[in-house]
Amino acid sequence: MFKKRDMTQGKIYSSLFLFALPLVIGNIFQLTYNVSDSIVLGWFSSNPISSQAAVGIANPIMNIFIALISGLCVGAAIHTSELYGQKDQEKLKKQITTMFISGGILVLIITVLFILLLKPIIHISNVTDEVLINQAYQYLLIIGIGYCFTFLYNAYASVLRSIGDSMASLIFLVLSCILNVGLNILFVLGFNLDVLGVALSTTISQILCAIAIVIYGKIKYKEILVFKRNEYRVDFSLLKTTASYAFASCLQQIVLWVGKYLISTQINKCDVTIIDAFSSASKIDDFVFSPAQNFGHATAIFIAQNRGAGNIKRAKQGHLAGTSMNLIYGVFISLFVFFLREPLLNLFLSNDETIAQAKSIVVDNGTSYLRVMSFLYLCPCITNSIQSYFRGLGKLNIVFLSTLVQIIARVSFVFILINLSTYPLDQVAWATGIGWAFMISFELPFLIYYYKTNKGMIVKN
Repeated sequence: MFKKRDMTQGKIYSSLFLFALPLVIGNIFQLTYNVSDSIVLGWFSSNPISSQAAVGIANPIMNIFIALISGLCVGAAIHTSELYGQKDQEKLKKQITTMFISGGILVLIITVLFILLLKPIIHISNVTDEVLINQAYQYLLIIGIGYCFTFLYNAYASVLRSIGDSMASLIFLVLSCILNVGLNILFVLGFNLDVLGVALSTTISQILCAIAIVIYGKIKYKEILVFKRNEYRVDFSLLKTTASYAFASCLQQIVLWVGKYLISTQINKCDVTIIDAFSSASKIDDFVFSPAQNFGHATAIFIAQNRGAGNIKRAKQGHLAGTSMNLIYGVFISLFVFFLREPLLNLFLSNDETIAQAKSIVVDNGTSYLRVMSFLYLCPCITNSIQSYFRGLGKLNIVFLSTLVQIIARVSFVFILINLSTYPLDQVAWATGIGWAFMISFELPFLIYYYKTNKGMIVKN
């Protein structure tokens, strides 16, 4: 049905673009999980403003733990890509079982900790409304129960992408997304379950998506994804390298979302309409950032495969091609959001007259925030392109440190600026831009040095 894409051969630009495109589309469908939750709640919930705000409060908390899972898989995928580029199938299979077993144990621990710490985390988020607290808790509890299946999907998808099959995960995500939207409508409109309903639909869809990709992988790639009983073991030499990549990737993702959580604690002090406005506008942000991240991820895989094959020149050419794609996308998406920010925000709430005044405040604050952000969207395209080079080299410590610099600057300026305007979300946007400026300033000297010296390009067997 689908084929592996060996990016060590063929035309660079088309090879990279065709590999990246399913990742971009797949992540867009992944994001529709949360967006469909908000839209269905905004149009069909008995209390749309409150329900959307509760999901908005839950998202930064949820994403800290999901980021840990995805960071683990993204980091491990770099080593998997290198081994695939080396054409060492026996070692590749050992790497995959090592990732599955060690990652699975870690995620099980994470899931237990998440459930145990859920109430204290919500209570320190500066939420005072008991209804919002209870709704956010219900939502997060159901989502947390499905974390093991979130890992299962991400682990299999990362292996398939590492060997050049980025299309399979896209197909399963599309089907899962369609199911999620249908279940959202059924549970919210049909059964009046509101926040609990969208949590159930998301978890059920994720479970079925994970099961489907496992079955596909075992049928399509028997040579690397079907294991004999004695092959289910951890190779500690491979675990050491994988853990170093995964640890740095996890730290980077966690720091990013902990920063966003800290920002949300300031926004949660505001009126529920401001919370709702930020929740809706942030979902548009996520759609904007996703393709930039995926172009960067595809470029990193391209670099890792060619680095594993010993082709330094082609790896660098791939990085330049990926960077040009990201910059073109950045210009396009900035103009798109600037001119369509108000219609986009209007999608999240119905035209019911009973919420007309609240909706007006939500849209007014959301459009003001997006107006500022549209002038800044080129920054994440630049940072993702720079980071793709270091990810491809396995130098994830640089990615982590640059993210840490960005988050420290961003959170600090949010705390300083947020109370200086009648439009607090504008100040959050400007603080985000300042964070990106610090990030680029930190990364750029490293990129110039690594480019000039070819440091890290030689893979040690």
